[in-house]
Amino acid sequence: MGSGTSDLARLLAAQGVQVTTQVQEEEHRRRGVTDLITLMLCARHAHHFSQQRYPSQTPATVLGHILHRTIKHLYDRYQAERTAGQSTWLPGELDVREECQVAEEAARAQGLPRLSQAQSERLRAMLSAFHALEASSFYPQVREAEVNLQWLWEDAPGGPLLLEGKVDVVVAGERAGGTGIVLWDYKTTQQPDQGAEMRAYRWQMQLYALLYRRCFGIVPDGTVLYFMGELASRAHLSGRPPRAMYEMAVTERDEEQTLAWLRRALELEDRCRTTGRWDPPEAEQVPHRMCKGCQVRWSCPSVHMPFPFAGEGAGQDQEQDGYEP
Repeated sequence: MGSGTSDLARLLAAQGVQVTTQVQEEEHRRRGVTDLITLMLCARHAHHFSQQRYPSQTPATVLGHILHRTIKHLYDRYQAERTAGQSTWLPGELDVREECQVAEEAARAQGLPRLSQAQSERLRAMLSAFHALEASSFYPQVREAEVNLQWLWEDAPGGPLLLEGKVDVVVAGERAGGTGIVLWDYKTTQQPDQGAEMRAYRWQMQLYALLYRRCFGIVPDGTVLYFMGELASRAHLSGRPPRAMYEMAVTERDEEQTLAWLRRALELEDRCRTTGRWDPPEAEQVPHRMCKGCQVRWSCPSVHMPFPFAGEGAGQDQEQDGYEP
């Protein structure tokens, strides 16, 4: 320390001024569950969008954002009505459509792309059908909506890692011999076939279950993926379509497999960064739905022209049913 600095310190001390040195807290690496899922599906896609070089607001992600906001606001209103003594209140058709319009306007104010009329009507149809089928049992069992989860993995490859995720809803029900906790995540898409995207969704839910246990010390009984795209374009639904809900049990034994998957994802990321190569999967293994909304697919070595996922005869649902993280 120089003499000028020492003199200043003595002067301040003589005047009774205390000088403290700020110690900067260690900033750990942070990774989101959806970021790692995207990396394992396509490293090239994950690299471009993590660097924010291209717009990433695909129709599926915008629809998902508005759908999640609508259900969260309706749940908040449900809680407010119960607090006010209206214990039998449930959101009806008009409530759902009004709240969806509010969420759409808020999304536009945030700079998100405007939905087309067809997309907007499709979203309202899904939300209306979901509430007609599920509201009476769904809302009374929701414990919390949009739950942020964080866990510091001290032994992660490459050093400590802060893993983050957000569960759409935590549902609490009566289950013999279990915790009664079920984690829900809803998608605006139809349920994909048993390929890369469906495997990614299953890993996403296992990661949420791992995070929930690490945060709260509770092993959920299970997880639910609700594919609301299965409710669109279906007139007069009398019951839930079989492919709308995908349920998975959760056990303590799943944690070892999930941690092994996490290690593979982080090792892949490190390998890509070290080599400077963020390669897509081979052409026969590309995640079709993700490719459909990827703004860098036209220069991708694994996608051959003509683009195979927008051929003749593609229906409206098929065109809009991209991958939703």
